Amino acid sequence: MYKAMNEEMKKEIEKNGFNEKFTVLRGKFDGHEYLFDGKKLSKKTLSIPEIKFCECQVKILYLSINQYCLTQQGFIVQEFIGKILKIGKEVHSFQVGDFVLGRDLSQNCFKNILVTNQTNLMKLNDKNESNFINYLGNMSSAVLPFELIKNIITLHQLSNILIIGSGVISMKLSDLLQKKNITYCLAVEDTLYSKYRSFGYNVIKVTEIDSSLLHNIDTIIDFKNDFEHYKNLDHKFTYIYLTVLPKQKDRSSLSQNETHPLLNVYGHASFITFHCSIDNTTFFNDQKEVCSMVRPHISSVININDSKSIEDSLIHQQEEDETLVVSL
Repeated sequence: MYKAMNEEMKKEIEKNGFNEKFTVLRGKFDGHEYLFDGKKLSKKTLSIPEIKFCECQVKILYLSINQYCLTQQGFIVQEFIGKILKIGKEVHSFQVGDFVLGRDLSQNCFKNILVTNQTNLMKLNDKNESNFINYLGNMSSAVLPFELIKNIITLHQLSNILIIGSGVISMKLSDLLQKKNITYCLAVEDTLYSKYRSFGYNVIKVTEIDSSLLHNIDTIIDFKNDFEHYKNLDHKFTYIYLTVLPKQKDRSSLSQNETHPLLNVYGHASFITFHCSIDNTTFFNDQKEVCSMVRPHISSVININDSKSIEDSLIHQQEEDETLVVSL
C-alpha cells in the first residue's frame, strides 16, 4: 500500500495510522486550488501528489473537479493534464457528455483515467467489476463516432453515408447518425446481416456493395480497410478510414491526396478523409501499408486501497497500454 502513495501520505499514515478520511483529492475547482475531505471544501494551496506504482508513475499535474463532489461521495474528474513518468507519456482530458477520457499524446490508443474513491467506485461498479469495466468500455467506444460526426460529418455537411464494418463503434456511429436524421447504410458480413437487421439498423450485406449502390453514396466510412470494393468508382466521394501507419513510415505517398487529420485527436490514429478522384487506382494501391484499426479497450480497474497486488496489475496494464482507472 505504501508504494502507491507519496512521501507526505506515508508520513501521515506512519504518524496517525491509515484512516479512510485520508481520501483527499488535491486539485483545482473553479480556477482555484481547494482541499475536499469528502464533506466540505476548503480553500488551500496544495500540489497534486505523484501516485507511485513501482516503476510506473502517474503524476497528475492539473485536475478540475465538478460540483458532483459537493453532493455525493466521491469525485468525478472534469479535466486533467498529467504525465506517465516512466516513459514520459503525456495525457490530457477529452470530455464526451458526462464522461471524461484521458488521451495518450504519443500512442495510438486511449488512456481513460477515472479518479474517484472506493465508495463511489463501488456505487458505479454495483459490486461487479466486469459490469463496471463494460460500462467504461462502452462509453469510451462512443468517442470515435462522436468526434467523427462533430468534426467531419456535421462540419462538412456530409450525407448519404455508407458505413462498412461491424462492431460496437459502427453500431454507435449508426445510432448517432440515425438520431441526427443523416441518411446512412451499414454494410456488414453476410453472417451478421440478420442480427443487425433485427437491431433496427439500415443494413446491407458487404457482398451486395456494387457500383450502382456506390454511385448514390457521397461518403464512405470504412472500418474494414477493404479497398477492393472501390476499384471501379466513377464519381468523386469522401472516403474516411481509421488507420495506423507503421512507425518510421514515409507518409509522402499520401501527399497527392487531400488529407484532413482530425486535429484534436492529438497523435492518435486519426480519421483522415480522402477526396478520391475518378482515377483512384494509384491511391488505393499505395495504401497496402495500413496495419490495423485501433479500438478502445479496457481490461483493468485499479484501486490503490485494494488488497490485491496493485504493482502487478499496473505493470501489466502499462505493458499492454490499457486503460488506467485510479481510485484514490
